[in-house]
Amino acid sequence: MLVVFIITLFISRQMNKQYSIHSISGESMIPTLMDGEKVLIKKCVPVKRYDMIAFSLAKEKGLFVKRVIGLPGDALIIQNNRLILNLGEPADFETVSEFQLTPTIAAEFQPLNQIPEDVYFVVGDHLAVSKDSRTFGFVQKKAIKGKVQAHFAKF
Repeated sequence: MLVVFIITLFISRQMNKQYSIHSISGESMIPTLMDGEKVLIKKCVPVKRYDMIAFSLAKEKGLFVKRVIGLPGDALIIQNNRLILNLGEPADFETVSEFQLTPTIAAEFQPLNQIPEDVYFVVGDHLAVSKDSRTFGFVQKKAIKGKVQAHFAKF
């Protein structure tokens, strides 16, 4: 019995080092994730475009889950509070995504011609209601807690 307890404790600690579970609150990731669902987050994994990541913000409580759209080094243009983000070959601007930014974030991004190193541009799948990089700016690499691996419907 003691051996089973020790093995269970060991496995639990190992899992906690590599994974965490987070509850989704809100509608910013609909239709992919629903309010009340849970997500399994794998810690310490490389981030790629279109991954869903969990991260924290300095002035906000809890974790956010959003989709990565812009990667470090992606070329960008700011025009009239609008971000034009190059998703294709460097500087060809044949494949782009466009996002309306708040005036404050547009002013912050204005001097840039590419996404700086160690930051990401993220958005929610439900753009109409999502609080994301359009309103709070880039997400720092060091603020990323991990990548969403799976989600579970609320019970």
